[in-house]
Amino acid sequence: MGNGFPAYSGQRNLWSYLHYLFDNQGLGSVLGANGENTFWADSTNGSDNADGRSQSTPFATIGQAVSKSSAGGFILVAPGQYDETVTIARALSNLTIIGMGGRGAAFIEPSTEDAGGMLVDSDDFTLVNLGVAGEDETSAVALTVTGSRFRAYGCKFEGGLRQVLIGPGTVAQEAADTKGRGGDSLFDDCEICWGTEGIVLQGTDFGGCTQIYIRNCRFHDLTAESVGEAIGSGGSAAVTFFGLNLRNCVFELDEAGAPATKWVSLNVNNANSGIVAGCQFPTAVNSGLNLVSTKVIWVGNFHTGGISTGQPS
Repeated sequence: MGNGFPAYSGQRNLWSYLHYLFDNQGLGSVLGANGENTFWADSTNGSDNADGRSQSTPFATIGQAVSKSSAGGFILVAPGQYDETVTIARALSNLTIIGMGGRGAAFIEPSTEDAGGMLVDSDDFTLVNLGVAGEDETSAVALTVTGSRFRAYGCKFEGGLRQVLIGPGTVAQEAADTKGRGGDSLFDDCEICWGTEGIVLQGTDFGGCTQIYIRNCRFHDLTAESVGEAIGSGGSAAVTFFGLNLRNCVFELDEAGAPATKWVSLNVNNANSGIVAGCQFPTAVNSGLNLVSTKVIWVGNFHTGGISTGQPS
């Protein structure tokens, strides 16, 4: 990795590896090689008139830090609420935002009704240990991703009509390079909760939402489907997602003991494909709470009746 750090062996997931580096090497050392493109945000102690280049001179908003960053940069976010909608524009690739403190201690939550927390149009964007919320549950989407190769580790998404919406822009938007292709996203060790819909895969006239990896995540207190699909602008039911990989996730009843309307709802059309494996459900699988395309492989999922190896219906 350079700077004398041990190599990432693949024996631990990236989130655990980041913990190791921060705990043993110090955050300053980890980011020291990129100091000219590292900025800090602190909603309590910061000012957007500061230079944002150190923990003692942070910006007040994440948006200001984003505006000063260039491709390949880092933004460190102090615990606290950030009343803003953060947009990562198409041109700002390979940016990493890291929230400090416990999971969701640093969180984006706009106070404007029906506003989303974050919109990511760039490619190769990484989000670590940050909370992102939508305001109200009428139309807000906490996180919208159109860029390719998005990564989220140890994050929390909550409070909106939809907590996460992933998919490509339209043909016109992709041609104009204002939106990305929305593929190859990864969500690892994330919490998706406290709203209506969880993670929604959306296809457009450009194509389906491809190669989305959702693993080791926790879904709870969602009233509609936890993982679902949608038809976007110009899209069709046969092209909503391809190559979905949903693994080792936990789906929970709400605090009153009620299930979501559906845990996994991916049966708009049998052309859509993927695999669901190793997930845990607190209800019977074949109770109408899980419905998937015939091209979605369903194997080794745990529920109240044991282990499910056949497609639910």
